[in-house]
Order: sequence, then C-alpha cells, then structure tokens
Amino acid sequence: MKISLKKANVIQQQIRELLNQKLVLSVSLDEFENPTSKINKETEALKKQFANKAGLIRTLFMIRDLVGKQNQEVITGKLAILAECDKHIALCDTIVSQQPRADLDVIKNKLDKMKLSPATNPLYKQDTLTVSLITQDFINAVKEMQIEWKKVKQNTMDEISELNIVNKIELDDDAVEFLKSNGLL
Repeated sequence: MKISLKKANVIQQQIRELLNQKLVLSVSLDEFENPTSKINKETEALKKQFANKAGLIRTLFMIRDLVGKQNQEVITGKLAILAECDKHIALCDTIVSQQPRADLDVIKNKLDKMKLSPATNPLYKQDTLTVSLITQDFINAVKEMQIEWKKVKQNTMDEISELNIVNKIELDDDAVEFLKSNGLL
C-alpha cells in the first residue's frame, strides 16, 4: 500500500501516542476474586500489550526509514534551502533593526560642540561620538533583500508541503495489516 509522506507523518504521531500509553504491570485483587485466574488473565493481557508495543516500535521505525529514504532523494535539498533562507533573513534583521546614521552635517555639528564646549559643561563631557555606519539607503536595500529571501522561503515551504502530499512510500502487507488492527489505517 502506498501512502503520502504527510499521511506517514500522521501515522507516526499516532504510533507515538500509543507508545506513550503505560503498560499495566500489576493487578489489584480483593478477597472475593480467584487470584490465579485474574493474574493469568492480566498476564496474558500484558503480554499482548507488550507484543503490540513491540510491533508499533518496529512499524514506527520502518516508516521512519522509508520516509528518510524518500526525503533524502527529494526533500533534503529543499530543507537546505530553508536553512539558508533563515540565515539570510536573520542577517538582514541585524541591519533592518538598526537606526540609520544621522546626516553628516548633524554629526559635524555635534563634534564641533564637543570641541568648543568647556570641560565643565555636563551636556558635552563626552570624548567620543558613536555614529552608526548604516545609511537609510542601505537599510532600504537590505529590506528588499529580506523580502526576497522570505519569498524564496515561502515558495520552498510550499514545495515541501506539495512534495509531502505527492511523494509516497510503500508499506508492506504486514505493516498495513498491523496498522489496520491498531486503527491507524
């Protein structure tokens, strides 16, 4: 049976939920019950739960292996593009989030005031003036680059979503029957 990568992901999540359920490892008895029959019954139930969980684990990792092989062929390159986009977007954020440099005349005036002000003036006790290197034009150019990287990222995410629906993995008959018996298919 062929299933999409998207469906395989849903099945894996459902299997993980089933695996998180606790095994019943003990039984409560009261004085009116036959301990042998109840213990035997619960022991058999435990063995079935255990075998079922072992089958779930086997099936989970079989699906993971098939998905991994399919991803290696198709999706891994797209994930690299996403990672690259994220790094470029973060780099652009470092520039876009900054205040632009003041006009050069404003900077010169501040420096002149620093030179001319008496050392006793508390407003101009600075020895240096910190000036941003980033111009508004540079910020605008980087914003445009960031917009383009966000478009590439969105397009790549859309392609991955489409690939997860279009690409299929082949489950063997045993896995199909096992998944059906657990209500997962």
